[in-house]
Amino acid sequence: MSFIFKTYDILSEKAVSPMTILFLSDLHGRLYGTDGQELANRLAKTNPDLILIGGDLIVRRDPARAEVGCRLLEKLAQIAPCYMAPGNHESRAFRPGETDPTCLENRDRLMQALKTSGVPFLRNEKMAITIGGNPLCLYGYEAPLETYEKFRRPVLEKEALTTALGHPDDTSFNILLAHNPSFVPQYLDWGADLTLCGHFHGGFMRLTQRQVLISPYGFPFPKYGYGRYDGNGGTAIVTSGLGEHVLPFRIHNPYEAVLIRVRQR
Repeated sequence: MSFIFKTYDILSEKAVSPMTILFLSDLHGRLYGTDGQELANRLAKTNPDLILIGGDLIVRRDPARAEVGCRLLEKLAQIAPCYMAPGNHESRAFRPGETDPTCLENRDRLMQALKTSGVPFLRNEKMAITIGGNPLCLYGYEAPLETYEKFRRPVLEKEALTTALGHPDDTSFNILLAHNPSFVPQYLDWGADLTLCGHFHGGFMRLTQRQVLISPYGFPFPKYGYGRYDGNGGTAIVTSGLGEHVLPFRIHNPYEAVLIRVRQR
């Protein structure tokens, strides 16, 4: 299975020195090469300064795919500093009161991989770090599970991000990992310099560069299905991701990893 690298350039007055961010989402345990090593090798060749995982590394009810995602996580942590936020599959596996034995098994498997690799798992949390002299503040937003329900228009309360994460840090380059792109306007209004989303898998089929066919909710032509969106001084990027778990093929919609080159304005 092949994939491409999609590259975006971001100019920021907060950037002290150039840095390259590798963003991955929605692997869903897809196997690239033997034991995922082919994927890890290709990613390593990009020489990223930072790796960010936007969720759905696993499939919550598929032990084999969960194992693939966890092994890749350990490989990524050896390439560059790596941080992860949850997608809907992780959120469901970690939800309070979960009793499905397969979900619990996969949750424990992921928790062990996170511990072994030392990758922080940001669930409505923030973390201040420095990369190449650049002060960064990373935020992992975990949207409520009801915002993922199919055949319903998702709604997010106006103050949801502030309630979960507080306000962005004025002195840092703020990066928000928010799996669900349905709320791109809210993310931009919140004030992150860079927001990274996945979840829609490029809509199965892309009709134009940004227009995708259908959302996971079952509605056609979602407004924020793929690509770059700028507003309020920030940028949101929605990736088509590296895998899927329902339809095993795509049309005009390649699998991708995202490279973001941040430079001083």
